[in-house]
Amino acid sequence: MMIKNIKIQIIFLFGCLILMNSCAEDEGNYDYIEINEVVFEGLLEEYTAPRFDNLIITTEDVKFTVDTEGSGDYEYSWEAVSENGQDNEIYKLSADKNMDAQIVLFPGEYTLYYLIKDLNTDVEWQHKTKLTVINSIYEGWMVLNEVAGESRLDMVSLLNGEYKEIHDVLGFSQSPLTLSGKPGFVQCYGYDPNFYGIYISTEGNGTTKLDPDTFDWRIENNLSYEFVSSQPENFEASDLLVKADGMSLVMENSNFYVYNRLYNIPYSVPQNVSQSGIPFDVSPHFGKGNDYGGFIKMALYDETNKKFVYHDGYFSYCHDVPNSSGMFTPGKDLLHMVSNGYNDNLMNTFAVLKDPVDGKSYIGLFDLNFFAQSHYSEITATDFDLAENIAIDPTYAYIFYNVGGKVYEYDIFTGTTVEMLDKGDQEITKLEYRKFFNSLGFENESYTKMGKQLIVCTYDDSGAEGSNGTMELYNVPPVQGQIELDTSYSGFGKIVSIAYRQR
Repeated sequence: MMIKNIKIQIIFLFGCLILMNSCAEDEGNYDYIEINEVVFEGLLEEYTAPRFDNLIITTEDVKFTVDTEGSGDYEYSWEAVSENGQDNEIYKLSADKNMDAQIVLFPGEYTLYYLIKDLNTDVEWQHKTKLTVINSIYEGWMVLNEVAGESRLDMVSLLNGEYKEIHDVLGFSQSPLTLSGKPGFVQCYGYDPNFYGIYISTEGNGTTKLDPDTFDWRIENNLSYEFVSSQPENFEASDLLVKADGMSLVMENSNFYVYNRLYNIPYSVPQNVSQSGIPFDVSPHFGKGNDYGGFIKMALYDETNKKFVYHDGYFSYCHDVPNSSGMFTPGKDLLHMVSNGYNDNLMNTFAVLKDPVDGKSYIGLFDLNFFAQSHYSEITATDFDLAENIAIDPTYAYIFYNVGGKVYEYDIFTGTTVEMLDKGDQEITKLEYRKFFNSLGFENESYTKMGKQLIVCTYDDSGAEGSNGTMELYNVPPVQGQIELDTSYSGFGKIVSIAYRQR
């Protein structure tokens, strides 16, 4: 038995030696075919694309190892998958060899796949890289203008450190909101910690707000849904005046309503009533005082009784101002009022008044804490009685105003008037200083600079409809030096209202 096993083992080993020798002798007797492979070269490890812009990627350096001319039959696909860990959906971006397609993905991080399939062999290759989609409407100027009697919202968007005009930004961002009727106003502010409001008001839409990042819209965004009192669904405010983040006044004709998130006070009933409950018509101008805080006075003007009043943001009525001398003497018409932080005092408030008896105009400066008057003088500026738009410089207290196409600067302390601009036949639709909100203890240098610049909006009716409006920002030097153009944006319609979407 043992001898038999030894024989079997010897035979097995002998067979293996014969087999190995045969394999060695057959080496090179087969024809090997090289597989056509893809060499992904020239592609970046990461791409960044603004939403709604085209992402362009050329693949001229992507080669095939056998089909060097790339003339074979191939199928291409560019696909993206979100990296947020929640959305596993595959977004097909393009079916072309080179990528040149509009990116409509929501801002965020994605994995970008470039897929190539050989249709003759069904072999598929893929290259993986990173795609970051950024918001092309992240920050910038919101410009509401009139075009052929209708409303259009434009934007001067800040992207990669540069501003770029986007005309018809709602169409550009594929927003479901369609504006109709003449424009009213646009306003931006963070009325809620979880939502930053971009408000738009038109005759056809009433007053509503957009999603601040995507410009998406739904009917529940209408301002009427912020009221606890019953309002028409398309409630149209005449203005929305911002006191601070989380506090605002809604103007509707001669009424006003107060929203105070800090004290959980929503818009409800008109607040333009005296302490004894008697209603009055209120001016659209107001002084807001400090940007922060709850029980901070807001100056308003009772147009029925022609006198200053104030609201404390809490009680549902107005108080009389505890001062009746000088600028606070009742009987005048209010032309303009603004709190602009002059002399680094956020409570400093300017008011321009006109005496209907003698026709003279006056400029007053007071502190909203105690309604203490610190300046009051007659305005002797050139043709001021014909002024169409008024703005007050927050640094030097100059009054800027225009008569036709001419812009004048008036020094309230010296009584000197200097002509600063002559726009000829162009219509000046706005003179304005824009107030920016800075976080407590933090000041944005860019916002600080723009907050000190005079904004001049013009309209040339001889130009093409919808592209003949211009917005310019001017630096204002001391001692009534010539104002200097810093930035100009164009291609608008007739500009009616501007705001800035901050970050």
